[in-house]
Amino acid sequence: MFVIDLVDRAVRRFEDVLDRLAQLALFIMMVLICADAGGRYLLDKPVPAAYEMTEMYLMIGVVFLALARNQALGGNVAVDFLVQLASPGWRRLLGFLYVASAFLVYLGIAYMATRMAVQNFSLGRWTHGAFPLPTGPSWALFAAGAIAMTLRLALQMLRALRGQEIYDPSLGGHH
Repeated sequence: MFVIDLVDRAVRRFEDVLDRLAQLALFIMMVLICADAGGRYLLDKPVPAAYEMTEMYLMIGVVFLALARNQALGGNVAVDFLVQLASPGWRRLLGFLYVASAFLVYLGIAYMATRMAVQNFSLGRWTHGAFPLPTGPSWALFAAGAIAMTLRLALQMLRALRGQEIYDPSLGGHH
């Protein structure tokens, strides 16, 4: 059990870093879009590449870097009204099946996203258009979020197998 607790703490720290980066990306996106809109409509000078930066990096960071922490808190959307009618034993089993299936899906996503990030960095790929941007960083953001989500789901599977609540009450969230 001690090893699981150490891994849980490490994953929480990783999620903390990613969550802070997601918050920073959201703040930068807000400032950039406001500056772009103000520049465009008040000064007739939009911020160059604001749309591309938002699309390629900031939006990906906001969504995927916060995904694992949201899962830990039980904040992701779950249609579980039928599950709530089941007995506690069935609820535990269904909770385990949910996180196990999500784990398998995110394991594949994390693998492919990491592979694409490495490939885009090693080939030096850039977008085409008015403001070319490197594609490797956006794939890296996606991969980091998918890896964190995979780790969180693995920990939730272990919690379910131990008969514990899969959502972490110490983080302040609830399901």
